[in-house]
Amino acid sequence: MPFSAHSLDSSPRRVAWLLAALGAAGAGVLYASPPRQSWYLPACPIHAATGFFCPGCGAARSLHALLHGHLAEAMDANLLVVALLPALAALGVLLFADAVRDNRVRDLRLPSWAAFGLVAVVTLFTILRNLPDTLPLLGWVGYLAP
Repeated sequence: MPFSAHSLDSSPRRVAWLLAALGAAGAGVLYASPPRQSWYLPACPIHAATGFFCPGCGAARSLHALLHGHLAEAMDANLLVVALLPALAALGVLLFADAVRDNRVRDLRLPSWAAFGLVAVVTLFTILRNLPDTLPLLGWVGYLAP
C-alpha cells in the first residue's frame, strides 16, 4: 500500500483515545516505580542547575503518592499539583468527552483574569517555596519545598 496523506489523517476521536491510552500507561508506570528510585524519571534540571525549586519540582512524587492514595505525602511533595489536579482532570474529561462523542475539539477560552490569576498563583508559589524557612513569620514556607 503506497504512502499517502490520508494515512496520516487523525480525527480528534482517535487522538483522544491515543492520549487517554498514553495517560493510562504513564499513570501505570508512575504507580509502579517510585520517582526517586527510577532512572527514567530524572531529577529536576532547573533545581540541579540553579538550586531553586521550580513550580513542578516534586510533581512526579506528588502524583505517585496520589496514585497510592497518600494525600498528605502528595501535598508535601507539591501542593500546587494537588490543588490544580481536580481542575485539570475535569478539563481533560471534558475535552475527551467532546472528542469522542462529537469528533471535535472544544474551543477553550480562558478569561484573561483567570489566566493572570493562574500565572500569579504559580509565581507566588515558586517564590514562597524558595524562601528560607528561618524568616520571621514565614517559617511555614518550608512546607512548600519538596
